Amino acid sequence: MLNPYLAVAQEGHHSLWRYLVSGVFILFCWLIFGGILVALPDLLFNLLFAEQAPRTVYLAGFMLSFLPMLGALLFAVRFIHRRPVGTIWNAVGRIRWKRIAQGMGGWFLLCGLASGLEAVLFRGRYVWTLEPEWWSYLPVALLTVPVQTVAEEALFRGYLLQGLGQIVRRPIGLSVLNGLIFASFHLLNPEMSVNPWLAVANWWFLGAALTWLTLHDRGLELAIGIHTANNLFSFALVGYPGHEAYTVSLFTVREADLAYSLISLVVMMAVLGGWARRYRTEGLAPHRHRV
Repeated sequence: MLNPYLAVAQEGHHSLWRYLVSGVFILFCWLIFGGILVALPDLLFNLLFAEQAPRTVYLAGFMLSFLPMLGALLFAVRFIHRRPVGTIWNAVGRIRWKRIAQGMGGWFLLCGLASGLEAVLFRGRYVWTLEPEWWSYLPVALLTVPVQTVAEEALFRGYLLQGLGQIVRRPIGLSVLNGLIFASFHLLNPEMSVNPWLAVANWWFLGAALTWLTLHDRGLELAIGIHTANNLFSFALVGYPGHEAYTVSLFTVREADLAYSLISLVVMMAVLGGWARRYRTEGLAPHRHRV
């Protein structure tokens, strides 16, 4: 039996050419219009003040650059695939806000425990780096980081997963494949200069685990909550080397330990996955009248 979250893709038109056209359209909007939003802060500050844009402004531009991609994706779902946009979120067609909050709260707690343990095991690795800009940076991060994480989850664990699910039916196969695609989009991140194999392993596992959770929970909400908490934690609470251009954090890690990161990621996902399995949201069935 096809997973209900994958089955809702069949409510509309799901032929291959529609996915190809939609994919080109989404990437075009993301790269062109999103690229403008990324470049705009520095351009304006150079013209008006002859200086580089503050990290808070740069963060806002970078996060909001995902809006064109999200808008294009929802447009493609509604007008190219001819199905309700709500089917991107789950099999019901309406967002389960409580599930997002559970994912965020649980992941924040686990991130805090993992970072606290790392600080104890590796003395001197965490440095207190609070700056005055942090107080203006935090509200901007709280408002804009969810734009990026919702857009990425709608693309990777939403649109792409539902599309691939029409060909690959087994959850393990979908998780492996989706994780590889997710990792490939992060190959330009600074962590590649530390240890490319471990960096890719971290991104692949995160993408694969979020895919498994999405299929198990029959919706994107847990993945959105986890992804949002993860990025907020790393942007505003614990910063990592290589991300200084757009992070203002309370603590900064002297060196990125990708092995510890991967181990803690596996343990954290096991804990949260076990909880999600025990407290699964029931009653999710396709709803054909939600938009």
